[in-house]
Amino acid sequence: MMARSNTVTVTVTAPGAEYSLKVMVLSNSAAIAGATVKVDSTERTTDSQGMADFGTMAGGTYSVMVMATNYKTFTGTLTLDGDIIYNVTLEPLVAVLPQWLWYVVGGGAVLGVGAVAAWASRRR
Repeated sequence: MMARSNTVTVTVTAPGAEYSLKVMVLSNSAAIAGATVKVDSTERTTDSQGMADFGTMAGGTYSVMVMATNYKTFTGTLTLDGDIIYNVTLEPLVAVLPQWLWYVVGGGAVLGVGAVAAWASRRR
């Protein structure tokens, strides 16, 4: 007769357990200072090393939002079941110039991009 082995793994978070939470904000491996980090309703600002320290918080699942000038906003969730540093990588905003971009050319005339190219080619 072959013996059976039944293994069960259970993760238990003690009621009222509190853990340390820090959020590191980066872009292209560089720290982003001055980013706003919200974990549920608690808000912090990152320091010069890109770190926002939330101290201790009760274990559980939280919504996270990170905002910084010239970067796309990050939203996500984290599960706090131990002391963690939660890493967030922000994507830079890319400026796309619209086709209707206008230039002011001598004499105060406003011309579209195509007109500027034609005007410049005649001036040579």
